[in-house]
Amino acid sequence: MGVACLRAVVDGPYIPDWEFSTLMGLSRNEARSILALDQSSYGVEEWDAVLNAANNLAGYPHGKEREVAALIGCDTAELQSLVERYRKYPERLQRDRRPCL
Repeated sequence: MGVACLRAVVDGPYIPDWEFSTLMGLSRNEARSILALDQSSYGVEEWDAVLNAANNLAGYPHGKEREVAALIGCDTAELQSLVERYRKYPERLQRDRRPCL
């Protein structure tokens, strides 16, 4: 689900170009380059981008909550809960390397 969130944010209409870098902490092209990597090679920065994408899908006022839920397989409340769990315990992110996002 996490990579699907990042792909949705990079390729979808959810975050406008003019606001992407501010919200995500990296450019759309930098985020797109993460998608080209094998997920097993993700480090902290890559997982941070995934979490930012999930957080923005859950909280950004894009008005497409049903579309996002269908795309990633859970509603925004479930998605936000997962994001909060990994934000609260970042050591899990480093230890798990593949969070259940």
